[in-house]
Amino acid sequence: MTEEVMKNISLEVVRERLLGHVHQEIPYGIEHRLMDWKELRDGSLRIEQYLITPKLSQRKILVGKKGYNIG
Repeated sequence: MTEEVMKNISLEVVRERLLGHVHQEIPYGIEHRLMDWKELRDGSLRIEQYLITPKLSQRKILVGKKGYNIG
């Protein structure tokens, strides 16, 4: 697989996980972008994505109380 294909897969995995964890309409309105992709020394990946919501109320639900959903 090319790195570009793997990056696209990472975006889809995040969207799928959002659909599974947030049961409102929020995942459908989220725009997400891959910002950084690094292979670490131990062979794992560090993936940074920006999740953009159209409303502050959606952002609060997505993040969760005290950052619980993203931590």
